[in-house]
Formats: sequence, structure tokens, C-alpha cells
Amino acid sequence: MTDKSRIIGVLAVLVTVGSLITIFYNQFDRRPKVDVAPFEALGSAVAEETAKLSGPSGRVVLLIVDTAKYKIPTLDTLVTSFRKTLEKRGHATITAMEKFRVPPATFMALSAGTLVPPSAGLSPEQFAKVLAAHGNADVIVSFVGVPPLSAESIGELKAKRIRIVVVSDREPWLLDLLQAGAIHLAVVPRAQPTSQSGKKDGAGRNWFNDNYELLVPEK
Repeated sequence: MTDKSRIIGVLAVLVTVGSLITIFYNQFDRRPKVDVAPFEALGSAVAEETAKLSGPSGRVVLLIVDTAKYKIPTLDTLVTSFRKTLEKRGHATITAMEKFRVPPATFMALSAGTLVPPSAGLSPEQFAKVLAAHGNADVIVSFVGVPPLSAESIGELKAKRIRIVVVSDREPWLLDLLQAGAIHLAVVPRAQPTSQSGKKDGAGRNWFNDNYELLVPEK
């Protein structure tokens, strides 16, 4: 057998093996696909609300889950959607992103129908450190929750005049922080989603309105 024949034979074997692997993957890989549409709707809607608070040429800082080690399509979609919508509005710019690691087990919830990203369990000290590092921000958007704060911490936060947007579960201290003026908007899942809540296809702002509630300070 000539060298040329051997090369052709090897290539034929490689093509056959590659084809078999592709067929096997397509036939037996039945892992459920993650529906990222709800998080796309969430990111876009939060960006729209952020643009209202930031004003012209606003500086926005994001607090997000670190997905460098664990790739999570829902969270990557959330940030991408937020960024694109904010750019379309043309009123604000993301000047920094603070990333927080969360226990691997919390990622499991992201494929189980959760409506909010996992909380990073921020301590008041961690939150204060973020505020100190970004004192020139106009809006800080936290996709990792917010800790309960002392009266002293609330006073210091109000003095900075930074508007805070929080996306989280309905934590019991959110209303107190809203009324104290420490945060300006909380985006939380509705206690009772409306009749349209099951229609995730395409999601969009209507789906967001059906499934989330915007909490603001009472006037």
C-alpha cells in the first residue's frame, strides 16, 4: 500500500468516526434546553427602568453573578439584554460590573423555573465596599440582591445620592429600605402571576409585567 493510499484510508476512517459521533450526539443527547426568554425580558425591562432613573449620560454599575467558571445561559442573556436595551435608550452607560461568586448548588435553581438570579448573600460590609468603590455612579443595579442595612448605613447611602435598583426575591427588608429611601426600585416576582404567565415564548415586556412587580417608595 502506498503512502497516498494510507493517508486516504486514515481520512476515511476519521470521517466515518466523526459522522458516527454526530449521529450519536443527535440521537441520544436529550438534555432539556434552557429557556432564556424570561431572563431576556427581565434584563430589558430592568434596563428601561434604570434609564428612567439615570438621567442623561448616567453612569451605571452592575452587580452580577460571576459566571466565568460556570457558564449559565440565563445569566449571560440577562446581562446582554440589559446592556443592549440600555444602549438603545441612549441615556446611560455601564461603567463597571462587580461580579460575585455563589455556591455551585444555587445554579441548579436556574433551570427550575426561577424568575430571579441567585442571591450572592451580600453582607452589609460587602455592600458598603461596593458603594465606596463606585461613589460617582448615578445608578447601581444589583442582580444579586441587597442585604438588610442599619440606620447608620442607610444614612450614609442616602448622602451619596446614588439610586439603587434591586432585582431579587421578595425579601422582608426590601419595603423598609424603600421607605427609608435607601433603594429606589425593587423588581420582584409577583405573588400571584396573571393569566398570561404561562406564555414564555418570546417573553417581552408584557410577559414581564405579568410575572414581576415594581416596588417603589410610597409617597
